[in-house]
Amino acid sequence: MFYEVDILRTALELASHARANSPYYRELYRDLPPQLVDFSSIPPVDRASYWKAVSPTQNRVATAPLTGVFIASGGTTGSPKYSVYARDEWMETRKAAGFGGAKAGLEQGDRVANMGSAIDMYGSLIMSHAALWWSPADVLEFPMGEPAAPDFQAGSLRKLKLFGITAVLTTTSTICRIAEEYLANADQYGPIPLKKILCSGEALFPAQKALLENAFPGVRVVSAGHGSTDAGPMGFADDTCDIGEHRRSPCALIEIVDAETGTLITEPGRPGDMIVTNLVRRLMPVIRYPIGDRAQWVEEQGGEYRKYRLLGRTAINANLAGVSIRYEELHDVITTFLRREYDLDVQGIQVVLTLKDRKDMMEVRIATRGRPAGAHSSLDDELRRFIGRVKDSIQLEIDAGYVHPLEINWVDYNDLIFSQKTGKLITVIDRRYERESEQR
Repeated sequence: MFYEVDILRTALELASHARANSPYYRELYRDLPPQLVDFSSIPPVDRASYWKAVSPTQNRVATAPLTGVFIASGGTTGSPKYSVYARDEWMETRKAAGFGGAKAGLEQGDRVANMGSAIDMYGSLIMSHAALWWSPADVLEFPMGEPAAPDFQAGSLRKLKLFGITAVLTTTSTICRIAEEYLANADQYGPIPLKKILCSGEALFPAQKALLENAFPGVRVVSAGHGSTDAGPMGFADDTCDIGEHRRSPCALIEIVDAETGTLITEPGRPGDMIVTNLVRRLMPVIRYPIGDRAQWVEEQGGEYRKYRLLGRTAINANLAGVSIRYEELHDVITTFLRREYDLDVQGIQVVLTLKDRKDMMEVRIATRGRPAGAHSSLDDELRRFIGRVKDSIQLEIDAGYVHPLEINWVDYNDLIFSQKTGKLITVIDRRYERESEQR
């Protein structure tokens, strides 16, 4: 059987509980038989309808009155996702994250700088804090938070030295910017005792890992884990995991499905879309939830914590320097602007993610019915400013130097890239992994 019997039983019981107590799941499962016995027959969640059922004051996904902790996703699209964890769920979730931190290499006596963000109810700092608190390794935490000043690199390096920090838990982009400052001015700061870097919130690419290892010789650079505010911990990285590889978290049931047929993929090496069920969240259940990541199994089925490899984002989301951007929202912003200001009808929009000089770059390819007259430079600039105003999180990341400025290209519709199997437009293309593999 694909899943261990106890995990499958837990997932089925959770689905039955959700149908009985959640208005959202009751509607989603209305056509299923009274007794749920085949987990693969349960329909995946539709993300749009799921989050439409959740607001700051009303929650049709919830199975009971809300208690516990209320946290938001990064708020990076202008429409943050609000998640509620009951107290016991929060404890179990953080224990799983702490388990992952120990597997990533945290040890007794490590002095850990927690550089997660707590801005606008974002859960990064408190989730990282709770994971360190529940870590099997007895560590000393320094809750520094995310650096906010434009020249934060110098201040961060001084703190790392002052407090004798041996391990850092932060986003890949943040620690890479700190590393670049240290390489440029190492004599100014002196030796930094950093031994471990745990990267969270975004992918870690080989060129970034090489930068960190060059800046801090002998440092161990690993993923802090694969997870999200909404889905919780999904995977942890141990000493057998290569870049992009994780093992299934104890509190997650992971499925990889064919992106176009939805059929379950069980064999290693075949790419697909990840669907996750959080096994401990009963107050606001997350059952067969498409998380927006592509992946493939690395190991044969049967192991306790089966290993998988992340392959970039699906057509649902784009992710730059930890900022999650919904394609649908970006599409609506551009379409509205071009129709209102230039009377242009958009035929298709495609987002292409690449990596240049260790930083993310997002190219937006736009095909319109009728082309903009004359040179495009002024229109491009105007469109960039409009996107930056509406989706200020993108502009903040650009202004901070975490990502390259938005690149806009006007193309013919047929020059966009389509699925060879279905002919459908591929809305988000993540080429950062291809780019990195070519550099190795």
